[in-house]
Amino acid sequence: MQLMDEILENSLIDRLARGFSRDLLRSAGFHVRVAGTGPEVLRSVRREPPDLLLLDVRLPELHGLAVCEQVRASGNGHHLPIILVTEPGNKAEMVKGFEAGADDFVLKPVDQAELMARVRGHLRTKTYRDEIEKEKKDLAGVLDIAKALTSTLSSREIFWILVERTAKIMDAVRCSLIVIRENGAQGQVVASSEGPASRGFVLDLQKYPEIRRAIQEREVVLIQDVQRDPLMAPVRELLRHLGYRSLLVVPITLQDNVVGTLLLSTGAARPFSDRNVRTCQVVAEIAANALQNAHVFESLQLERVDVRWRALEDARLGVYHSHVFARRLEEELARAYRYRQPVACMAIEPTGGPGPDREGAFRDLATLIKGSIRKSDVLGWHPAGCLLLMLPITPAEGAKVKGERLQDAALARGLGGAPAGAVSLSLGIAAGTPTVRGGAEQVVAGALAALRDAQHQGANTLAVHPFPPPAA
Repeated sequence: MQLMDEILENSLIDRLARGFSRDLLRSAGFHVRVAGTGPEVLRSVRREPPDLLLLDVRLPELHGLAVCEQVRASGNGHHLPIILVTEPGNKAEMVKGFEAGADDFVLKPVDQAELMARVRGHLRTKTYRDEIEKEKKDLAGVLDIAKALTSTLSSREIFWILVERTAKIMDAVRCSLIVIRENGAQGQVVASSEGPASRGFVLDLQKYPEIRRAIQEREVVLIQDVQRDPLMAPVRELLRHLGYRSLLVVPITLQDNVVGTLLLSTGAARPFSDRNVRTCQVVAEIAANALQNAHVFESLQLERVDVRWRALEDARLGVYHSHVFARRLEEELARAYRYRQPVACMAIEPTGGPGPDREGAFRDLATLIKGSIRKSDVLGWHPAGCLLLMLPITPAEGAKVKGERLQDAALARGLGGAPAGAVSLSLGIAAGTPTVRGGAEQVVAGALAALRDAQHQGANTLAVHPFPPPAA
């Protein structure tokens, strides 16, 4: 805790008294700064406000009472405890001191016990006042979060508001919202104050003992020092290079179930306080209610658009129509262009078999593909008479491996009522990293051209065309 001792007189007695007070306070563990004149006091307070000002009224160049008035009028000194040191018997000066903004007096010669009692008492009062001010600031921040959450029913916006503003209130280096998966062994980051790159990251909770304890005990877990707390011993080396000092895990509960947690961390400079814990618990309660409201709203929205979305699918095969596929591909190409990531488009057509049921073969093929793709992949129909499969964040080699696995699965299963091995797949792949915006039509055209090349090569073949096409 910082403390300023402003005791300086020209006389030897005053210099000795100043030294005595300085040494006494330092021996009690206070950090003491000394200023010798009134202007020096003002400059010191402006530069780095202390926690308490011990001010001799007999200062050179600018009287102590004038210094007191200016400090109290400044922004840095509005709530600063000021103790004046004055001569005994001068009641008029004491009255003027209170009028100037002083909080207390000590009389010369300064009594050691009295000085320490007054200093500690005023510092204790200041600590209480500071805590109240911080509580008010935190509550204002929580109210701001609550207002912001009621203005949106989008889960993604809710997640971002929670982590970004909570990190700001807590002065945390990171705040993440983690959803706990049903098996309780994994969590998924749905938002982080570090930015969108962390979203979707899956956590192995075996490496997060603090989260596991918060889930099991349904209580806040506060780790004041990650390098000393025994709970963190299994993962201490993993955390060392991150530079975290303190961790705070607050469970988010819906209908008596822990559905997620807020995970916050501070840097090496400071740990979390009890006030931080209380504030974060309020945020978690707001988060639970907001998430529940968002879930209900989005469920209603899905019910309303369900019929419209069904109209976007081919009723025979249960895959997207070509115009919907093209729009989704256009969106993915824009994202891939922005983040310099690869994307692949695959054209697929079954061939062969003794009089196969062609529509049945496509229907079986669609079912086979939908059972083996990721949620981010998109399956559609093209009027040229083939299925189109979009594979985000997939280079040509990865798409080729995927295609070969589909070919093997189709041969092993049989399509359209034909026996196993009778119907094979011809596959054309267009793959690459977009270097210009747009181009869905060209990518589909490239996949169709590759499909024709594969068909010319014979049954159960695959061809790959890069995009964008090489320069002439």
